[in-house]
Amino acid sequence: IEATARLDFLWRLLARQEMEEMAVLRKHNEDLLNNMLPSHIARHFLNKDPDDEVR
Repeated sequence: IEATARLDFLWRLLARQEMEEMAVLRKHNEDLLNNMLPSHIARHFLNKDPDDEVR
């Protein structure tokens, strides 16, 4: 049980670190898009709602 608890702890720690890294990368990507594109177009690409896509 102790080994399982340790592995669970390490997995959660790694998952938390990866989530933080993803948040930083998303912020950098948002900043890049906002600097390169007009704001209304950047908002379109940053929209998290896939139902907003034109088919």
